[in-house]
Amino acid sequence: MGYMRHHTIVVCSWNEQLLSSIHFEAVTIFNEQASNIVKSKMNGYYSFFVAPDGSKEGWEDSDEGNKKRDEFIKYLKTHKYEDGSSSISWVEIQFGDDEGETKILRDSDLWKRENY
Repeated sequence: MGYMRHHTIVVCSWNEQLLSSIHFEAVTIFNEQASNIVKSKMNGYYSFFVAPDGSKEGWEDSDEGNKKRDEFIKYLKTHKYEDGSSSISWVEIQFGDDEGETKILRDSDLWKRENY
């Protein structure tokens, strides 16, 4: 049967060239689920997001979406500097859950919280 739970990833950076490269990887992995890159109104930031797969939890399409998100986040983590920082920021969020459970699952700022 399954239940609804959406997952999305948002990626942002001031480094347009790097973000374009990361966007290319997102399109390669997610196809049409990767949005276009959008420029912020101020300060020269660029962002895109990966839309939810729309499948119910436990279904084959949802499992495939989980694998793709894991692959992409592993790729995002390769862009960290030695100190753990990065010129990209990203977050994976869960929302639209049948039980109302909305939360941040993974994000680029974890290294800051672990080293605080």
